[in-house]
Formats: sequence, C-alpha cells, structure tokens
Amino acid sequence: MTALALATELLDLLRRAADDAEALAAPLRALDSATLLEWAEQRQAVRDHAAYLEQRLLAAQGDGPRDAEVAAVLAAVRAEASRLQRIDADNADRVGRTLRVVRGFASALAPAPEAYDRSGRARRGAP
Repeated sequence: MTALALATELLDLLRRAADDAEALAAPLRALDSATLLEWAEQRQAVRDHAAYLEQRLLAAQGDGPRDAEVAAVLAAVRAEASRLQRIDADNADRVGRTLRVVRGFASALAPAPEAYDRSGRARRGAP
C-alpha cells in the first residue's frame, strides 16, 4: 500500500472512531453497560489497527520528502485525532459525573454508621 492509501485509511478509521465516541453520550447517561462494554472492545480494536497503520505508514514514507497530497491527509489525520481527544475528554467528564451520582446513590442506600466504627467501638462525639 502507498503512503497516501495508508494515511487515508487511518483518517477514515479516526473519523469513524470519533463519530462512535460522540454517540456514546446517550449510553453513558443511561448506564447501558452492554453497549459501553461492546464499545470498549471495539475501541481497543481501533487502537490496535491505528497503531498498525501508523507503523506501515512510517515504513511507506521512508526518509524522503513527503508528497503534498500525503501531507494534506496527514494534517487531516492530526485534526481528527485532536477531535477524538476532545470527545474522549468530554466522555471522561460524563463518566466522572455518573460515577459520583452512582456513589452518592449507593451511600444513600447503605450509609456509614455514625455512632460506631468498623470494629464496633463507639465513635467520639457520636450522639
């Protein structure tokens, strides 16, 4: 494969990954574990394939000067990678908020005892 074909395939891969990551907001809000786990497996496959394409692209480019068309596609790859990074950061924020809600809910269902510690001794200042 040529460097241009590899760069174009990498760009397409990153675009699909970014689109999939954008669509993840609804399953995150709904705590749809099956969808989230399936997405995580797919995302790992995308990472592996992207790493493979990057290695092949480096080998195909060699040390010579870059073709203008390849350089343009690589600029688009960098822009798409940046977009994916921003989407991942937004999703990480959503996950953090969701985790805080779940922890708060769980602690409301099973609050820590206020009068006694874990070993059954009375706490200081307990009512």
